[in-house]
Amino acid sequence: MIVLTSCKWILLAPFAFLSFLLIGAEETCEAGGVCGSIEGQRICETRVSHCRPSSSSLYRNGGTAQAYKTDSPEKENVCEPAKYSATSYKTASWAFRRTSSKPAPTLKVKAHVWSCQDDIEASNCCCELMEDPFKVEVWQTRPDGSYASLQKRKDDGDCRATILSNGTFFGFETVAPGSTGILGGLGPSGRDYMPYGPPVIHFLISSDNHRLTLLDVPLLIDRHSLNYSYFNWPDLRGSAWVRGKVIDEAYQISEWKPETKSNQVIVELNIFLPKRDSFVEDASLCQADITGLPISFFLEPIAECTPSVLDFFEL
Repeated sequence: MIVLTSCKWILLAPFAFLSFLLIGAEETCEAGGVCGSIEGQRICETRVSHCRPSSSSLYRNGGTAQAYKTDSPEKENVCEPAKYSATSYKTASWAFRRTSSKPAPTLKVKAHVWSCQDDIEASNCCCELMEDPFKVEVWQTRPDGSYASLQKRKDDGDCRATILSNGTFFGFETVAPGSTGILGGLGPSGRDYMPYGPPVIHFLISSDNHRLTLLDVPLLIDRHSLNYSYFNWPDLRGSAWVRGKVIDEAYQISEWKPETKSNQVIVELNIFLPKRDSFVEDASLCQADITGLPISFFLEPIAECTPSVLDFFEL
């Protein structure tokens, strides 16, 4: 009896293993309810907003462009790590205190870009890895929480970069950004004051047949473990009041790998770009009807929408 039972399981084992492979190949599910094929080329049942954003505005994802500056040079380093090895790293985990340490961690960022559109047959939103060329403009604060100058031909390329990709993904190296305060990282001589907010890296992604996408990705890092940390307080800065609640989350941090010995973090992102459709899109960076409104100052790029300000203030 024991011999027969053993033989039965030996005969069934290959079929059981084959069934496991077939089931496993059907779909895999990750954090955030994203399911897709095991090859990772297509994911469905994503957030509906990945295909049908709730707003036509460029600022629908909660991104801010106050410190945006055009014509950043094409390069693979956003903030040169060697340049800021001795710069204080100033971050805030809540609104009323910003702490300082040295040196700031370096970041190696890789982002997979997904093209999203409605699948009529499946009755849901499906995304596939991008195949079209796209351009990414990246900018951030220095480790001390200050932005490089907004003036033309001054600090060009300092913590700013343009990245061109033929599809699927892009990557870059940088140093961890610092937290800005009520002056938005644009105060005189780098000064800023509470309330503070989480440090972010800004992305402006453009591609034919896809909607222009502006993102702020918060990257607050624990100083000792280099683990991802959360901002433990509501953001009280002007930009947070103007942009309101973020409905469309167009990115996902898929991997966070701290390396304490080298003071480095490897970060992988998924970024979701909705396909263009008949929906009317307002892709303009300058959307305020009246100059001087809070939205025109806290969200829109000063250098593009109100350049006259730069004649009076050394930003």
